[in-house]
Amino acid sequence: MVGVTWVFETSKSVNAVEGALEQVGAEKIGHYSVDCTPYSPSEGVQGSVQSCYLLHHSYCPESSFIHFGVMDPSKKTAATADRGFDLVLSKLSKGLTPDTAGKFEVTGSEYKVADFYFRVGGAVMNTVSKGVIVEVEYSASALPSQCGQLLAEVVEQLFPGQAEKPKILALHQEFIMSDTAEQYLKIFQDMRKKAT
Repeated sequence: MVGVTWVFETSKSVNAVEGALEQVGAEKIGHYSVDCTPYSPSEGVQGSVQSCYLLHHSYCPESSFIHFGVMDPSKKTAATADRGFDLVLSKLSKGLTPDTAGKFEVTGSEYKVADFYFRVGGAVMNTVSKGVIVEVEYSASALPSQCGQLLAEVVEQLFPGQAEKPKILALHQEFIMSDTAEQYLKIFQDMRKKAT
């Protein structure tokens, strides 16, 4: 079961975040990674094929998360598939081509304190550093209505004034892993806009 997760960009450095976590007794338990590859419609099919984003998270190594077109909370345009879906996308090169210049990768460390997991990593687009992303997961519940306030208090305590509560926490009852992927995608899109 995946817990309720809040993902945000911070202005702190990776070392500063890790130091703050260690000060509150967090134990480093491993590493994590997230990647996102945008796919754009090929020439000739741009009007009939939407762009899509393919994401992977080391928490779910056998899964691919796919988001189509513009993110609209009122329409769920996302899917979760086996990791083999990557091979299907490579066969669709006449309709969708990977935008390797817009690929994002986050690599970092994972920490644990009681029922909370903290994943902290540097975000890189192609080869350019874009910022630091923090993922906070409360693993004891999958219902945002039960733990949203607790999660907000922990984030505010460790990152005062740095993060706005994501709207995704209020959208539906049970939190699923694709909700985490969607939060990463939103951050990647915002980071990419800053680059242009």
